[in-house]
Amino acid sequence: MKITILLFFLGILYTIKINAQISTHYFNYKGYSTCINDDAVDENGNHLLVGEIHSTEVEEEDRDTTINRIFNIQGKSYDNETGILIFTDKNYKVLQIRNSFIGKKVIYDPKTKEFTIGSLFFDYIKVGEKSFSAWQPVIVKIKLDFYLKSFFVAKPYSCILTDFFLEKDEVTIFARSNNNTDFLDNYSEKAEVIKVSLTKFHRDSIRPWINVLDETFSIQTSYEDMGRMEISTVQKSENGSTSAENYYFTTSNLNQSTLKNENHLYRFEKDSLHEFTFFPEYISFQTGNSKWANINVFIMKSRNELTFLSHIGASDVSMYFFKTDEHFKFEKSTEIPLKDYADYNKLIELSDGNYLIIAANEFEKWSYFLYNSKMEIIKEIDSKISSDYYPTKLIEQANRSISCLFYVDNTSKKDCLIQTLNLK
Repeated sequence: MKITILLFFLGILYTIKINAQISTHYFNYKGYSTCINDDAVDENGNHLLVGEIHSTEVEEEDRDTTINRIFNIQGKSYDNETGILIFTDKNYKVLQIRNSFIGKKVIYDPKTKEFTIGSLFFDYIKVGEKSFSAWQPVIVKIKLDFYLKSFFVAKPYSCILTDFFLEKDEVTIFARSNNNTDFLDNYSEKAEVIKVSLTKFHRDSIRPWINVLDETFSIQTSYEDMGRMEISTVQKSENGSTSAENYYFTTSNLNQSTLKNENHLYRFEKDSLHEFTFFPEYISFQTGNSKWANINVFIMKSRNELTFLSHIGASDVSMYFFKTDEHFKFEKSTEIPLKDYADYNKLIELSDGNYLIIAANEFEKWSYFLYNSKMEIIKEIDSKISSDYYPTKLIEQANRSISCLFYVDNTSKKDCLIQTLNLK
């Protein structure tokens, strides 16, 4: 094992190389807990990391002085949560840090040399006689000079951005929304699709420094499923017959009272939502008719190839890989044995047609499992990362390089890292 330690004035960045195949980059700041949600790369290999950070130490002297200054957190701090942007070179050496809104997804456009970030803002809302705090979507544009332009979506309820797509100035936002302002008593969420244009906005009447986007369209799913919703990564495709864009995504609501998971599959096309009504029965059947079926990952190449990775809640026995078309004609199903619970297991389909799954191994560490297109195991690669960490995203970079984002935030440990895996 070769170990290289790099010290940088914006915190401590460690680089650890294991068997010349894995490199791990830690982003730790004294008195803070950090979580990186996404990573985008420009044409020079530089990275923009987006996520969130909150203070874990009350006293100012117990926190990183540079982060205190950048985020203007002075004196005592009681768990202040905010967004963070970290700009690094191709080797993840930190070049600049700044505060922002909580970034969930970031994309880079080489034509405009601009990053676009789908973010969240915790706002104070007044609806009639009621006043409450709620999440609102924010679209952030940023260039390498780190100058921000922010555009807000104003909803009279909590609306949490989970994904977005950008086509020139047109933005399609996917969110989980709770229209019920008494959500503490009746907590249910719906998926919502919102369309806006970055050229159509107005100044907020109370806060004139805020640009509020004018919605051109929005639609919500019809179900009143109880519980917090999970929305899969949205899959975009082209409809070969009409050339119209369409988007596929799954939703899951876990009802804490009945401990039943409600799963749905949708296609958003031509400003309408189509639900695949047979999907709940299909995923239940594939997971042994379980009412606790959870969807870890959903991937779509075309209408003839939908791929799912699923597991049964509170089970550490196995998870299920299956592939079908949108008519749910059987194509392939594989049961994958587990060494631990599968709540945070991830899968990506690689550009060469292979699959990579991250799952816990028998030593309570995360391992990368490489499968071929027939879901036959090729090899296991031990990450050396404890299963106490949570992998938030797997990303395929250039030249068969895979990045995995991890974080851990508990009473005894605060940590954030990016691990890169070279599959050459």
